[in-house]
Amino acid sequence: MKRTHILTADATTPSGHLPWPLLDGIPTQPKPAPTRNTLVQAQFKQVSLKVGAKFTHRKIGNTVHVQYDPKQISALDVRWTLGLLVDYREGEKLDKLRELGLDAETNAIREIFDILLDQIDKYGDVSAVIACAEKLFTRVIAEVGE
Repeated sequence: MKRTHILTADATTPSGHLPWPLLDGIPTQPKPAPTRNTLVQAQFKQVSLKVGAKFTHRKIGNTVHVQYDPKQISALDVRWTLGLLVDYREGEKLDKLRELGLDAETNAIREIFDILLDQIDKYGDVSAVIACAEKLFTRVIAEVGE
């Protein structure tokens, strides 16, 4: 068996820079990845997508446009997934609904928030959907009791 010797050398100086003048000032370590602390505006729209493609998103300017298929992924789950990719806001009311839904103590409560977000995405009117839900719960409490 023939042995092959490979010579190695550390060409960096103690400061971590390469010694050649042309490359002076270029650190040998890569720059850290940018942080996700920039908030962007998000807009959600329900569409029909191919099986397996649960949602798509595209950032245009300072807005992330999200299209999702409600048959394949829930309104709350698509928001949770987008939150893994980017820090975003939708507006004060929607941000609070999303936060309450994700922090729900039971699956039943989470499902209620999911339905609210689904209807908001479907009809595009946050205040009207919340007003309808308020009327519904008021009626249920009045008829069924606490």
